[in-house]
Amino acid sequence: MMSGVPEHGAETARRHLSHVPAPRGEPYDLSGSVLDILTEGGTRVRLA
Repeated sequence: MMSGVPEHGAETARRHLSHVPAPRGEPYDLSGSVLDILTEGGTRVRLA
């Protein structure tokens, strides 16, 4: 456990944020989109 957050917290968040509806109701991978934006901007992303 790191910083008081359960170890499964990142996986749970990623799983739920990968299936959020877009404004018009179609499926949208929010976590994937955020990772794409971060890496395109030169940020190194380490998935826990």
